[in-house]
Amino acid sequence: MRILVADDEKLKRVTLAQDLAAQGHDVLTAADGAEAWERLRGEQFDVLVIDQTVIGCSPAIRRVRRLIEICTRSDANVLIYGETGVGKDLVASTIHANSPRRRSPFIKVGCTLFPSQLIESELYGHERGSFTGADQRRPGRFELAEGGTLYLDDVDDIPLEHQAKLLRAIEEIFRLESLTYSPSGERR
Repeated sequence: MRILVADDEKLKRVTLAQDLAAQGHDVLTAADGAEAWERLRGEQFDVLVIDQTVIGCSPAIRRVRRLIEICTRSDANVLIYGETGVGKDLVASTIHANSPRRRSPFIKVGCTLFPSQLIESELYGHERGSFTGADQRRPGRFELAEGGTLYLDDVDDIPLEHQAKLLRAIEEIFRLESLTYSPSGERR
């Protein structure tokens, strides 16, 4: 089997390539998305193993990659929006993986998963005895993501009565800057 391994971390790339080659596979490597794309354009592969490399060469994808690069160097809040399936999760995890926060947690919160009465506890945590059934202290997602990235997926689905409190938490915990990304690569 012919395999392309693309990873910006040399140790991971080389180790995986050696392991696959030892199993009898024909393995080539690429150090980044651009190199992977060049190899894909010129050669045939059966399998592509990538480290979250957002690849493509269209003007829109180049703009997306540029915005990701800008976001990785910033400590600003980032709003990622687009239709279902455009790759918002991939963009969020790529920003985290390439930022100074990469060694800290990446906490993804699916905002549609929690009933209205549990959202506050999930996001902000609770102390023992703060409500019936709270038999121990539980850190919230904000606390778990400290020093890392908190990705609120489908944040627009949080009930209105909780959105003001969420905004206040974001304002108090994070700087009030934002960079937005849209699938067309527009910066707002």
